[in-house]
Amino acid sequence: ECAVLVCAWPPCRPQIESVPFSTSLVLDRSDVKWAGNLEHPYYMYPVHVSRVILYTTTLASALYLLLLRFLGRRYKEVVRLVD
Repeated sequence: ECAVLVCAWPPCRPQIESVPFSTSLVLDRSDVKWAGNLEHPYYMYPVHVSRVILYTTTLASALYLLLLRFLGRRYKEVVRLVD
């Protein structure tokens, strides 16, 4: 069985002057308030046997994945996750 382990730090977009609409994200590990509110510092996403689909096991992991996809401007994937 495969799974993806993702740190639960808050994602933010770095300011790149040459690419103002970048989809790059970095994780802000200096946000102690965010870290203090986490039940777990990571999320584990089981991967389907086809290795195409991620499963979300908790509401928190689903919302974090939704946030990452939204900030990455993957709107079709956001809609699929919400449905």
